[in-house]
Amino acid sequence: MNLIKIPFIGFNGTIHEDQLEEFSIDKAEKEGIRLEDVRDTMKEYCKQYVLEYNKYLPQGISIEYSHFTSPKEYTYHNTDMIMGTISEASIQLLYKEGLPKLTTYVRKNFSPRKGYIPYYSDNLSHWGSVDIWSSVQLGCLLEVLVGDYIERTSNAHPTLE
Repeated sequence: MNLIKIPFIGFNGTIHEDQLEEFSIDKAEKEGIRLEDVRDTMKEYCKQYVLEYNKYLPQGISIEYSHFTSPKEYTYHNTDMIMGTISEASIQLLYKEGLPKLTTYVRKNFSPRKGYIPYYSDNLSHWGSVDIWSSVQLGCLLEVLVGDYIERTSNAHPTLE
């Protein structure tokens, strides 16, 4: 199993921040579970988010929740991350499905510009074999596929409802 970064806009100042409180109340009412600790609530929310995210992926591709990271104090941007695990077979399917749009995505998101020097190359051929990609690079494939699904169906980014 490989780690994969799941596209997530974070909690601070987003729709997920509002839903986090509702999620905590629903858990208490429906399941009798009181999530006193905010980090426990965030963890449970992230697990549900991954389950919801799987619904947006092509058949045969699935991701399991691994962990999340969130800073103790927020700055002016979100650094919350949800990490999942994905099988080699799912990676190959992701690559096959996402490759046609990935080149454009990489060029758009990783091109150097004033004040921004990307860590990853904006030339997909420099990334090497998908077998050695980092969790961030694999997450780009997810972003391409889910973004394409959203465009076709006019759905919003995955949220818990």
